[in-house]
Amino acid sequence: FYLDGVKRDFLPWSMDALVSTLGGDYLFGDQQVSKNGISIALMPLNPKLSDIGIPDYPLHALFGLKQNYLRFGDLTTSLQYKDRITQLLDFYASIVDENGFVHGNYGDRQFGYTPGWSTYNGPARKGVAAYAQIMLYYNYMTGAYFANLWKEKALASKYNKLAQDLKRKIFKHFWDDERKSFINGTMNDGTTIDKRISHHAQYWAILADLFPSQYFDNLFDKVLPSIKYYKENISYEKGYEFLAYVKAGRTRDIFPFLNAVWGEWLDQGYTRFPENFSPYASVKEQLVFYNRPFGLSLCHGGNGVPPVIAVLNGLLGFSQSDRDISEYSLAPQLMDLDWVKARIPVKEGFIKLNIQRTGTSTIDIPAGCVVHLYNKGTASQKKVLRKAGHYEFIYQ
Repeated sequence: FYLDGVKRDFLPWSMDALVSTLGGDYLFGDQQVSKNGISIALMPLNPKLSDIGIPDYPLHALFGLKQNYLRFGDLTTSLQYKDRITQLLDFYASIVDENGFVHGNYGDRQFGYTPGWSTYNGPARKGVAAYAQIMLYYNYMTGAYFANLWKEKALASKYNKLAQDLKRKIFKHFWDDERKSFINGTMNDGTTIDKRISHHAQYWAILADLFPSQYFDNLFDKVLPSIKYYKENISYEKGYEFLAYVKAGRTRDIFPFLNAVWGEWLDQGYTRFPENFSPYASVKEQLVFYNRPFGLSLCHGGNGVPPVIAVLNGLLGFSQSDRDISEYSLAPQLMDLDWVKARIPVKEGFIKLNIQRTGTSTIDIPAGCVVHLYNKGTASQKKVLRKAGHYEFIYQ
């Protein structure tokens, strides 16, 4: 299911590389690849308006920094980029409007919002997009997270206050209480309300812990299926979205996507990912990009992430505490499979799983970490494994 998806070429790409770390960090373990992506995603020192091309792209950087810290346990990376992190956050705080919102148009050079190139249903490119404000909220919260790790309480308080103020405005302006989801935001004029609903704001809100969990079922059963082009127009950010699916407890919903898109590519005999990401595109259309046959955007590395997340975070139920980064959780769900064998790289070594639907299942954990094992994904059958060793359990 994987093919050539996540790049290991050490080339720096902004958003695409940071999505790719969600898979590549566990497949290759090359921290330098992640750091190259982080470096290019961050804005330069002393950023100014003319440095903005796509306003939401720098907001991926702190997502990548936190992922890097959790995976490798190395605080020196954030310290290395500390000035650029704080300047990025302070810069965005300086250019927002009276509501604390970042706009999609700050000058003639602006390309506008580009959420994974998937905008058939909006949001408007140069208006005020709800998903971008949610990303900014996530950035403030992540800034506070790192400031606490740096033992800078005043800085953490500053970013936390910016986050909480922005959170209130996000719900005031963008939450649709009737449809229980976030609207797109505004149109290009920055004032006309765009009441359409697309998927971007919804999954970023789940990742940022903003989406009210009591409305998850409504979102996945009613809202998302009603979005026009939702299945036809698949974003390069699908890795983020699948992570949100898992977080919302909707792992099983991931696999129809995998079957329709990635499975179709396999059926057609592809050995690398086509650039046209629509499952309804013709074979000829799939092999054309930038209006030239067999053209490549070099973004396709991000296309390899969703299958990895489906297995790592979905089937295996892998997650990691951001308070004690040596604590991991596993909530395996075999779904329709009879067995799964996996080796998960973590900073302490490898967690090895052999899950059998019938008979004895096993887990091996390395020294220096704690593993919370939720048998069949349920808290009632939780085991806490604190010592390195080989353990047996019955998947039931």
